[in-house]
Amino acid sequence: MGTSNPYVYQSAEINELLDSLSKAQGEMDLVSKDEKNPFFDKDYATLASVILTCRVPLAKHGLSLSQWISNDHLITFLGHKSGQYMQSAKKIIVKDLSNAQSEGSGITYARRYSMMSVLGLAPVDDDGNGASGKQTLGDAVNKLFEASALPHLQNIWSKHEPEWRKVLKREEIEKLVEVKDFLKAKFEINRDFSKDKKTGKHKETEENQNIDPYINQET
Repeated sequence: MGTSNPYVYQSAEINELLDSLSKAQGEMDLVSKDEKNPFFDKDYATLASVILTCRVPLAKHGLSLSQWISNDHLITFLGHKSGQYMQSAKKIIVKDLSNAQSEGSGITYARRYSMMSVLGLAPVDDDGNGASGKQTLGDAVNKLFEASALPHLQNIWSKHEPEWRKVLKREEIEKLVEVKDFLKAKFEINRDFSKDKKTGKHKETEENQNIDPYINQET
């Protein structure tokens, strides 16, 4: 039985699948954060940690989970020994399509979060920030990456910077500024490229360009 999304399907009946999934979920722990992002100084759960959390309970209750790529979507398929199944899809986000490592990171990210979403898993909340509502550096970075254009980025920064300065450490604010400056530079480059493409003109030599003097970069 299909839905309006061509990548999302489920079998006509899913009662047995759901019954087994609920039993498997009862045996799954929170996903361990087994790696640290050195730039954000933040622990996170790897794809391997997610797989280790769910593999045995799924197999025990006749469930299997497979993932593959179709066009620019990651397909996540949850099947049951009865033949019942559920399938979902997530668009793969890649920052730089010309970079194989960037593409691999985007695929891994999609696999990890799609798997956790389908199975109802969550990572361990080490410091309680999620429960308390306190903003973390990772939360702030994710908010900045929601920006779709330079004005949007500026609005986000203006709105949230005062709060971030209250709850984040000085070194975290410095990293956040680097992320903001990277995004600013990226949007400016994209704007200039689009402008050149629209007018059909090539860029002038560097000494004749009107270069923005603000060019700090980082992710």
